[in-house]
Amino acid sequence: MKIRKNLLLFIFIIYLGLVLYLTIFSNMGRNISMTYIEYLKSAFNIIPFINLIQAINSGSLVSFFINTFSVLLLYLPLGIIIPLLLENSKYKKVILVSLLVIIIIEILQLLTTLGIFDINDIIVGFIGVSLGYLINKALKKKAIF
Repeated sequence: MKIRKNLLLFIFIIYLGLVLYLTIFSNMGRNISMTYIEYLKSAFNIIPFINLIQAINSGSLVSFFINTFSVLLLYLPLGIIIPLLLENSKYKKVILVSLLVIIIIEILQLLTTLGIFDINDIIVGFIGVSLGYLINKALKKKAIF
């Protein structure tokens, strides 16, 4: 049982490293030609679904859906891995831990100027975690986990 827990922890650490790379470190070397304050003003979206409205108005719905689906897939594993790490964890605990991880990543993107803080990523990440949690529960019922 201890080996299984250590393996899950190792997988979780590798997963978090991949998430950090995809969301933050893959943007390193980008040249920002504005002050930090200007960057903060432009890299902070707290209006839910504004991206969808902008995509509809600009005709870039495909790009919007690709981005949304990518974020959903990025955070789906959290809903599978966290219940395995925190045995007998309820949905509420999984969501709280996952939201904490997602919000920390969003804040890191903002503070490092290597991304933007986007409320839509938090919402879609929440949906991805919820789907992952449902997948975890379904697999447990089939005794796969």
